[in-house]
Amino acid sequence: SSRELEELSRKKWPDGWVSMNSLYYAQAWALHHFLYFGKGGRYRDRYLRCVHEEMCCRTGYEVFLRCMEAGSTKEEQEDFLDTLTRGWLDHQKELLK
Repeated sequence: SSRELEELSRKKWPDGWVSMNSLYYAQAWALHHFLYFGKGGRYRDRYLRCVHEEMCCRTGYEVFLRCMEAGSTKEEQEDFLDTLTRGWLDHQKELLK
């Protein structure tokens, strides 16, 4: 939640928590943009499933992994997250061009 992010920002960077909070927001927006539009919409349906779960108050890391079909083993999930992270970073670079 935004309250939790604000608390984390205040703890991590007491004199610059507003900037830290803005960074969290910007990263969240960039991830949303990637999951919806990136890779030709490859992740869109899975991401929208995740959004639906959030709207139904089912949330968290495990819910995200399940909705994103990240695999059932720790290794599969880590591979998925590594691929997702690389794709997200590449997507951000493309947006900046």
